[in-house]
Amino acid sequence: MNKKEIIELVEEVASINNFCEIIENKDNKSRNSKKIGTSQFRDIANMCKNADCSEEIKLLIQYKTTKGNGWNNKIPNKNNGKKFGNIIVDYIEKIEVKFDKDEKSKLDAISKFFGYLFWKAKVVKSK
Repeated sequence: MNKKEIIELVEEVASINNFCEIIENKDNKSRNSKKIGTSQFRDIANMCKNADCSEEIKLLIQYKTTKGNGWNNKIPNKNNGKKFGNIIVDYIEKIEVKFDKDEKSKLDAISKFFGYLFWKAKVVKSK
């Protein structure tokens, strides 16, 4: 999976209904916010560099989804009311299948995905 394909996945995520409404453009958002701070995407991209396997990142997203803070927002229409965090796990799995057992390449691609998602979220919130 090349960078262009990863960016295409990010564009798909950004086109999800309500994407703009579940993203908070402030790094220091309130603890009780129902939105995801854009810096969370950057932080996850950095965490990928220290992870040993992609399952660590999926588990982190599942934890964040259970905890709330925007990751548990349900997305209507074609996603059948799936939680945003579960949708992101689906995208991680789309990346995983491209690399078979090469964990380093998987994690590198997942890191790029979250890095590009950080950039895209900043762009979307600036409009």
